[in-house]
Amino acid sequence: MGGFMAFRHGISREQLALKISLIATLIMVALGISFGLLSGSSAILLDGFFSLFSTAMTGLGLITSYLVTRDEDRRFQFGYAYIEPLVTTLNGIAILLMCGFAIFYGVEAIWSGGHHVALAFALPYALLSSLLCWCCYAFMRRESRRTGSSLLEIDSHEWLVDGLLSSVVLAGFVVAQGLTWFGFESWVRFVDPILMLLLSSVALILPLRVLFRSLKDLLAMAPDDDFAQQLPCKLAVVKRQHELRGYRHYLSRSGRRYDLEVNFLVAQDCELSMAEQDFIRRRLWQDLQQQQSDLWLTVSFTANRRWL
Repeated sequence: MGGFMAFRHGISREQLALKISLIATLIMVALGISFGLLSGSSAILLDGFFSLFSTAMTGLGLITSYLVTRDEDRRFQFGYAYIEPLVTTLNGIAILLMCGFAIFYGVEAIWSGGHHVALAFALPYALLSSLLCWCCYAFMRRESRRTGSSLLEIDSHEWLVDGLLSSVVLAGFVVAQGLTWFGFESWVRFVDPILMLLLSSVALILPLRVLFRSLKDLLAMAPDDDFAQQLPCKLAVVKRQHELRGYRHYLSRSGRRYDLEVNFLVAQDCELSMAEQDFIRRRLWQDLQQQQSDLWLTVSFTANRRWL
């Protein structure tokens, strides 16, 4: 019961964090589009549209966070946990596309001779947006570690990318202001696209780890974490305590949920009663629940190796 309550508490923290992220993203959209039009900066407009794109992704993540708490029903008979890695994968791909578009924009801007911006509007926006992005990144990163949520982890990566891009815009405008003061106005047009191009290239690396893990979940590949590594020892203890002949287990992960099937091999003349089988199931469930609260467990007994 304690594990279940902790899981529910983690879900509520996750949903609250996603709501805060969604509000912050909407603020970024309003700031980016407004200041982009006022300053004539394509970089700021691009930043605003990136935030608009992130709003859709965060909203999708919030919907997913609600869905995964629902019980199975007639149409989704194994529950909604499988939606989480799908959304996380789409989110990771979206970040890659966002970085790729920023690179394309930087190359195009340099090729076309750069662009002029009104620094009186651009600098305050760049400073404000950078501070907001980094604060949101720190908050989402902390919450993702506390809850273990892949949705919050990928959302924190979105804020990290936004923070990096906003910082590039800020650095570019500061350098542009300095070049203006020292009489190098002809170079000012290239500062912003060059810095954005460099940092967007580096930012491409950030979502790859989460994307790789989400793809593993979608493909139902066996996880390689503490739970998976300790599982054989726990099953071996059950086998030894109840004098079973062997076992085989199958483990996969869908977002935060683990799906575990265990088939125990018993002797041909085994007289395990239904009550004894249920006792083994219950003891194994209680043991595993201490480490992983969101678990779908199936335990079977057979005297034929064919069904292991």
